[in-house]
Amino acid sequence: MRTRNGTILAAAAALGAGLLTASTATAADTPTAAPLPLCEYAINQPTGEGHMIRPGIRPGNYTCLLKQGHRMLGVKALQAGLVRCYGARIAVDMSFGPATKKALKAAQRRSGITADGIFGPTTSYTLRWPEYYNNGRFTGRCIRN
Repeated sequence: MRTRNGTILAAAAALGAGLLTASTATAADTPTAAPLPLCEYAINQPTGEGHMIRPGIRPGNYTCLLKQGHRMLGVKALQAGLVRCYGARIAVDMSFGPATKKALKAAQRRSGITADGIFGPTTSYTLRWPEYYNNGRFTGRCIRN
């Protein structure tokens, strides 16, 4: 019991001194966080009207990473979301280049989160994603998870 309280107090003191940071989802959006799997796929997630398409690992798991230099289907889903929901004027080409990074930073700022141009869990769950009818047509709505 004494060790546990001492550990808690030491951690609290270190946190107060700025030596530790509180664990938050935004930490996973930065390159210094523990490695996350890549968002290799464009995942269909059911919605009330049809489905939304967003980057992910598999259905129900969107805790993953995309950043400049990546080239995969998850990037294409991200780009489509940035174009449809945030008005970005970028190519939807599966290649995370400087234009995608700039558009992502703008969407992050607009959403009130850290604008670092890295797609991680906080960004994934904060951004809005385009909703499509089951026939593939855009509903005109962008929704959050």
